[in-house]
Amino acid sequence: MIERPFPKEFLEAVEAFAPDDPHYLWHDLIAKSDSDALAKLASAGYPGEVVEAYLNNLTDLSVDRLVMLSTVYGEFYSVVRYLLQYHGGKEAFEKALVLLESVDADERVLGAEILMRQTGKDYPQKTKAVLIQRLSTETDSVVLEVLACCIMHHEIDDCLKLLMPLTKHQNHRVRQAVAMALGVQSSIYAIEGLANLCLDQSADVRNWSVFTLKQVVQSYLEEDKLDMVPEPREIFYALLTDPDEEVRAEALAGLALYKDPRALPCIEAGLKERPVSALVLDAAGYMEHEALADIVEGLKEDDVWSSPALDAAREIYGFPIADQE
Repeated sequence: MIERPFPKEFLEAVEAFAPDDPHYLWHDLIAKSDSDALAKLASAGYPGEVVEAYLNNLTDLSVDRLVMLSTVYGEFYSVVRYLLQYHGGKEAFEKALVLLESVDADERVLGAEILMRQTGKDYPQKTKAVLIQRLSTETDSVVLEVLACCIMHHEIDDCLKLLMPLTKHQNHRVRQAVAMALGVQSSIYAIEGLANLCLDQSADVRNWSVFTLKQVVQSYLEEDKLDMVPEPREIFYALLTDPDEEVRAEALAGLALYKDPRALPCIEAGLKERPVSALVLDAAGYMEHEALADIVEGLKEDDVWSSPALDAAREIYGFPIADQE
């Protein structure tokens, strides 16, 4: 029987700082790159030397023991997932392969999770082959979701035929992950899948789909090939009336990439709101239209959500950024 490397209360204290996604907090702690988190833990009764001892207890465990830890104590799954994703090396990679062949869907999920980042990147060709093979046969929705995320993270760009049927999967989280995976496909026909997902009944799916479609269009723009992808322009325009605010904002930025004059009224209105969103500032920068110049010039840091986005917009319009004035 494996023992907890530290009390459950410590794990809860850490994850209370980032309840929505503790993954990155564990990264910062283990990589010792977040002094703010250490200070918060100290104020919660866990001084630095105690935190270091607890983390050492965890990182000293073998791959097999880490997997066992996450199985016996489910609350450790998040941190174990992080450790094994970044573990790298043969031991972690081979453990992922074993887990992916399991009849237990939960074990297959963990196997795919392990391959998502560094451990998978240590063996790129083998990882690609395993992910594509598993994607072609998998039926569990959670495993499919993680596999699609792996496709995106590893930028596996030649599995469009496997992804397109999943754009109609009954589980919205699968469709959301597929949207992200479509964004790295080399085929221009991936846009068709993203276009369909931009009309999805789930706002989360639409949001990720329009965000990904915008990134795809941006990549064509950077290569001076925007004329090759005319279809997204009308998709972005249609989404300006979407009921979800984030979808509308992403669509506005996407339409502005085409310097479409139909985006101007929405950008002007967005620049007059307080605070101005980063996506509206992005859209203003993409448009680079003289009608927006005076409004951009008049914006102050207190008027916006994101100072870097304001600085970028001011630079595009030829105005000095805040620390240069």
